Amino acid sequence: MLYESEHGEMTLKIRLRELMDEKSKRQGRAITQAEVARAVGVDSGTLSRYANGYVAGFKNDILERLMDYFQVEPGDILVREREDDRTKSEHPSPAISNPSRTACLL
Repeated sequence: MLYESEHGEMTLKIRLRELMDEKSKRQGRAITQAEVARAVGVDSGTLSRYANGYVAGFKNDILERLMDYFQVEPGDILVREREDDRTKSEHPSPAISNPSRTACLL
């Protein structure tokens, strides 16, 4: 999702892959998308779309279950990033796509 701010063009980034990597390191084993999907109660296709940035928004209950699973706050899952930083990044995280359909998190 792109928008203008006082810092230039910004995008909303989903940090699901980073959170999975962090949890994998803490637990000393690979955390799979299928495992996260089962734990959170969504199908693996849905979780894959989240990880790849193909989401129109999160339902509050899914966001809460992701926060519980990863033991984080909403700002640890969704972060704002300058678009030029994202394009410079070696492995950019996916941004929420289709801003016309992006839901507000309340």
